[in-house]
Amino acid sequence: MENHSRIRFLVNSIESLNRIIFYLDTNTRPCFEEDVPIQEHAVFNILEFADSPIDLAVDELTLDVLFENIDFDSITPLVNALSLLGVKDCYVFFSDDEEYKAYYKYMNRELKLIYQMGKDRKLDIILYDLDWGIKALAKVISRF
Repeated sequence: MENHSRIRFLVNSIESLNRIIFYLDTNTRPCFEEDVPIQEHAVFNILEFADSPIDLAVDELTLDVLFENIDFDSITPLVNALSLLGVKDCYVFFSDDEEYKAYYKYMNRELKLIYQMGKDRKLDIILYDLDWGIKALAKVISRF
């Protein structure tokens, strides 16, 4: 079963953005705990074996991350860890084999469902036309 997830991080600063990218990018992700500042050891320990994204896109203080074949249950711990680095808001789109498509907002250390495919046919058509991509995620964020 193939699935994918898009995660949008709205961050507090360029420094926060750079630290999050540092941990997500396979070219810069540290291999050893001693490679990170002591105040980030908890972040490192959670992310040490986390999935790596296939794409990162930055627009000012917004980071969009695309994962393929990520287990849904691994998303919350990943977001929990990265939120320690200065995340203001976080939204997640998760798709499971064309049958399940849902949008979540990260609140109180949990993912809360804000929209699921099939709840609003008109919105589903709009999201389908946007290929359930970054623009679709932005559309859902603006509506909820």
